[in-house]
Amino acid sequence: MKRNLFTRKILFVFCVTLLTALLVACAAKEVNTVPVEDKEKRVKVEKPMLLSMGETLVTKADIVPSQEVSVVAEAEGTMVARKTQIGKLVKKGDILFTIENSSIDLALSKLQLEKEIARKRLDNAKIEYDNSVTLRKMSLEKLEQQKLILEREMERFQQLYEASAIPKKELEAIEDQIKLLALDIKQGKEGYRQLLQNQDLALMEVQLKELDIALQDISLKQDKLQIRAPITGVITELQGAVGMKLRGGEPVAKIESHQPLYARAEIAEHELIYVQNRKSFPLQVTVLNETLDSQLLFISPSPKSGKNGYKMELQIANNHNHKLLPGMSAQLVLSDDRSQEVMTVPNSALFRDADEYHVFTVKEGKAVKTLVEIGRRNKEYVEIISGLTSEDAVVVLGQNQLEDGDIVVVLQ
Repeated sequence: MKRNLFTRKILFVFCVTLLTALLVACAAKEVNTVPVEDKEKRVKVEKPMLLSMGETLVTKADIVPSQEVSVVAEAEGTMVARKTQIGKLVKKGDILFTIENSSIDLALSKLQLEKEIARKRLDNAKIEYDNSVTLRKMSLEKLEQQKLILEREMERFQQLYEASAIPKKELEAIEDQIKLLALDIKQGKEGYRQLLQNQDLALMEVQLKELDIALQDISLKQDKLQIRAPITGVITELQGAVGMKLRGGEPVAKIESHQPLYARAEIAEHELIYVQNRKSFPLQVTVLNETLDSQLLFISPSPKSGKNGYKMELQIANNHNHKLLPGMSAQLVLSDDRSQEVMTVPNSALFRDADEYHVFTVKEGKAVKTLVEIGRRNKEYVEIISGLTSEDAVVVLGQNQLEDGDIVVVLQ
């Protein structure tokens, strides 16, 4: 019994010793493999990102109409019709209001009647004149014909008298008739000349022209009873109502031209560099969520009096849908260079060596120390100006343990 117990103890000690030896051997084998695994550095990589490193430089702009006109009544009268409303788009020449003035209407009717009478009187006078001229002309021709006949007859009488065939009294009688005819012809020609120079017709024509001028004047006054839009635009104000008495010069409406619209802004002296040698500028309209084009019209040559600002005025090109309205809030974009997307990497990926900046990239399973040129920085990222491409794998985690050429394992 004691011998069996002793044998069991020996077997137990032997098994424990064997097991211990096996464990030590396995541990030694694991220790030998650790240095091999430590040769591969584990890292995390990212490609460079495109990010905006700044804000757009803008200034407040006021949207104003290109033209604003106050419409006034140019004649006195009573408003009898209003043919428009606030917010309506009207064209130049459209009738906005109608005014009634009985005195103008009466004066127009009276002048029209006077002109008609004067015209008829002139027409009749011309007919009478033409008839008188014709009769005078015919009478002169008849007298001259009679004188010619008597002169021929006198030649015959002269021959008869010389032949003592007739007495001298008969010759003298025919001479007296010729003298009387000559006198009648002379008087007739003078009357004809005076008739041709008659001023009655000319005076009547002057009177008719005066009536025409008076009619034109009263017609203009009557036309002013129709109040028309002086420009194409949008009605922004209306005053007065049907039945209201209006005085000449009294304002009745306002019209704004929205085609085109203008943008007005002021910039500081240090911002002039952003607008020099430029003709077009983006205009951000927040309420419309749109950016419109605007063309520079002018920049004031000197600061506005009492303010350190240079006035700018621009024409907004594309408001054909009439969505943009005067008074809307807008931002004039002076420069968006600082808001452009640039290549960036996390700040943690960057390290400095001898006044130069580097990052580690992974190429063909090895860490490559890469020289980079940096630009702007913020709390998280740094701008890479040169040294990297958008496809480079930049080490962003584990770079502190790396040396150039180290074998790396990229963690997913």
